[in-house]
Amino acid sequence: AEELFGKECADRLLQNSVGLPPQLPPEIANAPERAAGLEWGLKDIEAKIAARVKNEILDILKTKDVI
Repeated sequence: AEELFGKECADRLLQNSVGLPPQLPPEIANAPERAAGLEWGLKDIEAKIAARVKNEILDILKTKDVI
């Protein structure tokens, strides 16, 4: 993000990522019986992160009068 949109954008994305789990807790990662639910959960997290990044990028582009 920093290479594409500058340090300000990268900093804002980092600030907004606070609270997202950096990795899975061991009790979930080491439980093969939860694999199906875990896969669905990861897809949900990925979708939320993608939406957050998209909105941040759009906000910055609007601020810079690009769009």
